[in-house]
Amino acid sequence: MSKKYLAYIFLILAALFWSGNFIVGKFATLFQIPPLTLNVFRWISVWFILIPFTYKEIYNNLPYIKKNWLVISFMGVITISTFNSVVYFALNYTQVINAVLMLAAIPAATIVLSSLMKIEKTNIFQILGLLLSIIGIGSIISNGDIQKIISLSFNKGDLWMLVCVVTWSLYTTLLKKHKFKFSQFTLIQLMVSVGILFLIPQFFYEKSIGLELNLNKAFFLILFYVVVFPAIAAYYCWQKGVQIIGPNRSTMFVQLMPLFSAVMAIIIFKEKFELYHFTGAAFIEKKYGFHAGIPAYLLASYVGWSRVDANKHDYWDVVGGIIVGYGSAYIFTTPINKIKLGISKEFWGVTETTHRVDIINQIDSSESFDGEEKLGQPMIKISYDEDWGLLDIYALIGFRERTFSGINGRLRMPMTIDSDNPIYQSSLKNKRVDFAIRWSNYYDELEVALSHFSGTSREPRYLQSRKDLSMISPLYELIDQTGIEMQYLWGSLAIKAEVISRSGQEDRFTAATYGFEYTQVGILDTRIDLGWVIEANHDDRLESSPAVVGTRITLNDIADTQVLSGFIYNERSEELGFLLEASRRIGNCCSISIEGMYFDDTNEDNNQFKLFQFFKEDDFLRIELIYYLGD
Repeated sequence: MSKKYLAYIFLILAALFWSGNFIVGKFATLFQIPPLTLNVFRWISVWFILIPFTYKEIYNNLPYIKKNWLVISFMGVITISTFNSVVYFALNYTQVINAVLMLAAIPAATIVLSSLMKIEKTNIFQILGLLLSIIGIGSIISNGDIQKIISLSFNKGDLWMLVCVVTWSLYTTLLKKHKFKFSQFTLIQLMVSVGILFLIPQFFYEKSIGLELNLNKAFFLILFYVVVFPAIAAYYCWQKGVQIIGPNRSTMFVQLMPLFSAVMAIIIFKEKFELYHFTGAAFIEKKYGFHAGIPAYLLASYVGWSRVDANKHDYWDVVGGIIVGYGSAYIFTTPINKIKLGISKEFWGVTETTHRVDIINQIDSSESFDGEEKLGQPMIKISYDEDWGLLDIYALIGFRERTFSGINGRLRMPMTIDSDNPIYQSSLKNKRVDFAIRWSNYYDELEVALSHFSGTSREPRYLQSRKDLSMISPLYELIDQTGIEMQYLWGSLAIKAEVISRSGQEDRFTAATYGFEYTQVGILDTRIDLGWVIEANHDDRLESSPAVVGTRITLNDIADTQVLSGFIYNERSEELGFLLEASRRIGNCCSISIEGMYFDDTNEDNNQFKLFQFFKEDDFLRIELIYYLGD
């Protein structure tokens, strides 16, 4: 497991344990356990539990600890004796849901502090999101009542939770800035040692105002949980996560706490989850933003309007939730890395001869027989480039029919194609929107990709034309195709494979192309590279498929001279084909390319089906000279 995903596990567990702390803290108020006293007993217990495991490391690092005692002490004060005490105190005056929702401001505050302390950069959108989130948080603590904001009449518990926001954001930022050389448990022990000094006065303060502690069963059960899980386990997990992925990304996991705590609060305490809660939390948790699409925003707006219209909620409930949502979207929404809208050419696959998985673009067979020339496809493409790989999602708008060579073109079909009268399985014909998805990633020397296409096949079958019985019409059927492509690099050797499984064109079939390419770099102590390609093909629809042996010569000269040649051999029918492709620049103005094919099926005694029989008169050699206009 990578360090990144391990950090995610640590941070999720920390959020879960801390969410339980709010629930247990609320139970403490029901059993009249003094909040500050509970925090004192909690951390004294933690100190005694950890000291047997940490005293040696503390002793061995005394010079280092003395050097960093100021920052360690400050972290202990703001977390152990401030944050935790304030949380228990605030729960005496506010709901669990309100308390944890207030923590939604922690990531925004952390971003600001990280920027001020020059740990991580902040962009204009994050700043804008911060301002909007502050306004949204104001709507939460005011319960959507604008008059409470005007009169500064807020719930005492909600205001104290703002202190928690600031202290925890500062702690998380300092934790990233100062990477201590001792263990997480030792750091907790040192912070607790300092924090306890400031907790003792809190204990005596509560005694002075008449808050007495009853040492009953409920107290010990609550103490056990707050010591073991949110104190020791959660702090350890949080510090490990922050050290791995940084404060900005780590604080995003704080947003799991409203989800965990709200569910438990609703079930256990029957707390009411109002719309201003729901909207703000939903946008934050789900990380919806503009990239979710305008229709999603319109739908959300309609829901809010309908609640107001039905007198289920106040106008300010809805507005407050929307503001929180928009603000959070700027900060927390993982952006779509790239959106492409227009006509484009996409290439899938790793093999050299038959591109099994390559299905996005239509083939221009009038330009080239080998399928390398493509027609542009109108599309919307959304790409996500993450550590787990590259994910491309396609909406293919409209369908482009295959072009075919005319009577004087090469290569020709055995019968004339009635391209003016294609047949479609879809009732929408060429107006249908197709969909595709592809995931790819690299694992050291291994490249792997998975893809799926659903829509009109780019590869037509042929039926007798309805207009002219002497012609055939292309039939474009609806298919589903799943493909996998793999390439493994082993020094100068590349092992390649493409496999597809397709349904919709009569029975489901499987087809594959596999082989290898070996490159000899600098042969005979020159700049010339010589590549060898050997690939075999399999297709359930055919009794036999040809194999290809080819070479690629690259001169690596200024003129970019390249020569590709190869043999296509079908063992079953004893057919042989030869292909040649070459290109070279001529100065700065011109380039020349050569392309040719030769088919040999002279063994007429072989009665097997011959793939090349339709092309035996189509041997050709094409020379193309291109002149570039310009300066």
